[in-house]
Amino acid sequence: MSKSVSKIKNMASPPSYYKRVMTRELLKRKKSITLTILIIIFSLIHIGGPLSASANSYATSPRSPNETVCSDSTVVNKYTIAGLKEYVQPSIKLISPRGGEVWEEGKTYEIRWESQGIDAVYISVAVGGKDKGLLEQEGNSKIDAKEGKIAWEIPVGFVTGFGPAKSELVRVEIFDVHDYTICDLSGYFTVEGRKEKAKTSPSLSPYTKLTPKGQDAYTKAIIQYYEAIARRQYREAYDMLGQCKIVLYNADGSGVAYQPRDDYDSWLKTQKNIDTLVIVEVKRYYRGGDPLKYTADKGNVEATLGIRTYMVTLDIKLREQNWAIKSGRNNLLVTVVKGIDDKIRILGIGTGP
Repeated sequence: MSKSVSKIKNMASPPSYYKRVMTRELLKRKKSITLTILIIIFSLIHIGGPLSASANSYATSPRSPNETVCSDSTVVNKYTIAGLKEYVQPSIKLISPRGGEVWEEGKTYEIRWESQGIDAVYISVAVGGKDKGLLEQEGNSKIDAKEGKIAWEIPVGFVTGFGPAKSELVRVEIFDVHDYTICDLSGYFTVEGRKEKAKTSPSLSPYTKLTPKGQDAYTKAIIQYYEAIARRQYREAYDMLGQCKIVLYNADGSGVAYQPRDDYDSWLKTQKNIDTLVIVEVKRYYRGGDPLKYTADKGNVEATLGIRTYMVTLDIKLREQNWAIKSGRNNLLVTVVKGIDDKIRILGIGTGP
């Protein structure tokens, strides 16, 4: 047998899966009726009906009046039985797959069968009852039945190319090239997408060089946010972002606005660009460097509402350099606030005041 791997070929002359199923029973019935008629005729001849010859009878040859032919019914009967023994009823049976297997795109599997009285077969694959085509061996869809097996490399995208991660409704059918009613059909089995090897999680130490000593609740919340991103726990980090648009005005007419978080998919795409992240420092930030300017009695609206800003220093390595920040050390301003539920939320992240 050739070791070449079979490929899928679109069906041309062979009938479709549904047409083969519909016509199979009709052809079987026709064969059964024909066989029944032949048996009746043979029985009439054998039991000495009007068309049968008597034992040891003699007949004169029409070619020569002097020649005679001995027709011994016993001899004829033996010859007929010997001929029937030499006849082999064509049949085929699938050995693998039979149903229940789980196969994976991109891998190679053997389709095996047993057959007799057949010289060539077609092998087709259906997903959910729809033909996907014939398998080929060395560019030929007609496969030598005596081979008994072929190798099938399941193409990547065979199932997943249409959206689903897998299909549990895959079947293989094998049938005689000359008589499509001589066939066998596997049970349903599964073909799933290629399984990617699990990536090794980044080391849990260290995400931060800070010690817990002296950290207030806001500092801990900021560290928790960036550690979640570093651990690829994206949903946990996303839930810490503010959901509302907030616009605040000071007594002098100046104001500040905080935008709601981006939609999850857009935000996630950005965060996945981070390969590694280490928190170097988190410290309280005061505009102008004067803590007194942030006190409530000076009329600062952010201080009045308990909104704080922290300078966060990060060592970042990016997969693609398409951010406002680059790989290396970066300083970010992170604004946070504590809600009435005592949860601290991040209102904004920027690269400067």
